[in-house]
Amino acid sequence: MESTFKDQSGFTLLEMLVAAMLGLVVITAALGVLNSSQLSYNVQEDIAAVQQDVRMARTFIERDVIMAGAGLGDFPRLAGLPAEAFSAFTFDNNGGENGSDILTIRYVVPSSDVCGPPPSGIGSCADLPKLTLKPDKKDPTAAMPITAAVAIVNEDLNATSPIDYNAWDRDCYCDGVTYTQPQPHMNGIIIAPGGAMADEVVITQVIANSSKLGNHPVLDYANKVLNKYPPGSTIMFFNFEPLEEIRYYLQDGALMRLHEKDLRNSTGTTTPNPVVEHIEDIQFAFGLDTDDDNLIDTWINGEDADDFDADGDLKDADKPLVRALRISVLGRTAKARRELAPDRRPALEDHPAAEATDFHRRRLSQVTVALRNMGLN
Repeated sequence: MESTFKDQSGFTLLEMLVAAMLGLVVITAALGVLNSSQLSYNVQEDIAAVQQDVRMARTFIERDVIMAGAGLGDFPRLAGLPAEAFSAFTFDNNGGENGSDILTIRYVVPSSDVCGPPPSGIGSCADLPKLTLKPDKKDPTAAMPITAAVAIVNEDLNATSPIDYNAWDRDCYCDGVTYTQPQPHMNGIIIAPGGAMADEVVITQVIANSSKLGNHPVLDYANKVLNKYPPGSTIMFFNFEPLEEIRYYLQDGALMRLHEKDLRNSTGTTTPNPVVEHIEDIQFAFGLDTDDDNLIDTWINGEDADDFDADGDLKDADKPLVRALRISVLGRTAKARRELAPDRRPALEDHPAAEATDFHRRRLSQVTVALRNMGLN
């Protein structure tokens, strides 16, 4: 028998090595594309996050800046408040973290009802009628003796018509607090005739069946000011809460918002709230109308040191001329991407660019806000 053998073929070792090399090249290329796509995705995600951060930071500042100066012209000049409490803003040029600016804004919160709706059966303290201080019995032109334990008013606190002065002898409500007679310990204000001066007073007692308000100091209320004011001075309930001060500054890379209410009793212990993180710089520039033609003709951003006082604030003479504020917020990504080219913080207003580089990406948000409460007087 004759055997027949067919030719058999296969891959040589060389061919297998070539195939393996080609496979590695393809896999390496695919991994490179995947890594590049992942890096691009991560960078876009970082940038989207920082864009959202700067928009949020700018929106917070813009909201308060629009209110700057509102209601300050009509707010009583209380003796216990510093003069700057009635300034629409205070500025500290490059006085913040890493040369950022600090801006403090003040305004009175508008409200048609400063006390809010009272509970059923209780009146609103905002409806208490005004009272006028009676002179000393011995001298009609003089204030009451400083040693007096009560302040006598001209009005009859038993009367209910035509004006309900008796409301002073009943419980009243304001802003979450019910003041219970006969010792309400409620906030009031006394204003001299013509508005020459004003001060806070705490009404410690409304004495029944009389026209007397207790003003003897109790519970550390130093409210003897009633007896320092001339006859005819106006006494009324007053809610101090609407006078607000908002400060924006940077701390540890976060935009901080320090909110002070009731500036009379500010102790500097109010806890600031972080608005948003990853903010690298905030800068402000002021638009002035120096020739009263309702057009902004001068911008001040700190480049000229003569535009500011020793504290880095605008000069008092220039503040009434401010009509607009330019807000610049610079954010940077939370993560450094060393796969990318190095970058640095750019120059912004009068703040020069950083010398050192890093691997963060940055985004800037700017807006110019008209200060609608400035220049109204």
